[in-house]
Amino acid sequence: MMVGQWLRRSKDGTAIVFIHGILSDGESCWQNKNGEYWPKLLEAEKQFEESGIYIFTYKTGLFSGTYRLGDVIDSLKEYFRLDALLDNSQIAFVCHSMGGIVARKFIVERKSDFENRNVELGLFLIASPSLGSNYANWLSPLARLFGHTQEDALRFAQTNSWLLDLDKEFINFKESGDIRIEGKELIEDNFIVFKGLIRRQVVEPFSGARYFGEPFKVPNSDHSSIAKPESAESIQHRLLLSFLNGFFKRVEVIENTIGGESAEVDGSSGSGSNAAIEACIDDFSVEDFPVGPIVKQYSAFNLARSYADCFDHFEARALIGKINEARRQASRDKVDVGQIRKGKLPDAGIVGLENFWLEVFEQAALHGPRMMASILLSVDHPQLSDAAKMERSELLRRLQRIASNGSV
Repeated sequence: MMVGQWLRRSKDGTAIVFIHGILSDGESCWQNKNGEYWPKLLEAEKQFEESGIYIFTYKTGLFSGTYRLGDVIDSLKEYFRLDALLDNSQIAFVCHSMGGIVARKFIVERKSDFENRNVELGLFLIASPSLGSNYANWLSPLARLFGHTQEDALRFAQTNSWLLDLDKEFINFKESGDIRIEGKELIEDNFIVFKGLIRRQVVEPFSGARYFGEPFKVPNSDHSSIAKPESAESIQHRLLLSFLNGFFKRVEVIENTIGGESAEVDGSSGSGSNAAIEACIDDFSVEDFPVGPIVKQYSAFNLARSYADCFDHFEARALIGKINEARRQASRDKVDVGQIRKGKLPDAGIVGLENFWLEVFEQAALHGPRMMASILLSVDHPQLSDAAKMERSELLRRLQRIASNGSV
């Protein structure tokens, strides 16, 4: 059976995609013998109630015959298109065994799609063999008998050029920094005993912990049970929540209100003027602004300086995803929407956060008033300076004039 289906659709531009391993499926791979089903455990977590959860199942039974890994990846590509997964700004893959190979091959084959849409990627790899598995070697006689071609890609051997090339391609793409890729790798603990064979781990640690720092060996797990947590307290599930929390980390957008809680907290004499500034902001939405033309003259120095004071490097890059998502939502009927390219932004650790934000505004200006409004209306912080708030208000009014008469 081949199917991709939403367990729950995304409401905030984030999606979690489960991909099973060889000789398994989207149900049995993740289901514990006590009935607990890992995607359902995740669905019950309140902190991710707005994230989409997607389960991809592909043909990989003993009688799969000549249905190759390339066919699996083509299927994943089509389901991503049909179910609009690329509309999300952050996608986390949860992959068991060969599912990790499927995800990595899909990423390197479709990297231009992810780059063009500025999609951030997470990989939670569970006993996934980067360099192959002796399990596939052991299965080779049986696989040849049934004409099963997928195990060939899993063979652990120095001559497995397909897997070695994928390993190199994925590492190069990850290290290029063109898009953000983060990951966590879990390793099985116990041996599986095959009749007539020595006791071996299906995926050895050096093959199952290669791409990301601090891999974790799950105590008392084998190659199958590692993907089947018993409850929400199981270490696998808790590590997944920790990883998703870090990967989806986003700065809360403060609601701008007049006379609401924020105004009541601020008892200073200047609160009235701040409220007037915020009232102007609250009257806008990104859709109010035109797509073009290029914004040639503007001032954003106070905003860049205040953003640099309020957000660290990690938070700043996470905010770019929110800005791009706001821009996409303002043009839902368009396929090609201007986006801020993270791969083209400077390293804030080298140039400083203020220069990083100035470059963000430069890119936004090239994409027009709607892209710039996406920054101004998506990024807020309770410690934003009064000078930055005033500059934001003035810039919004200027962009509004562009919306009114089309001039720069």
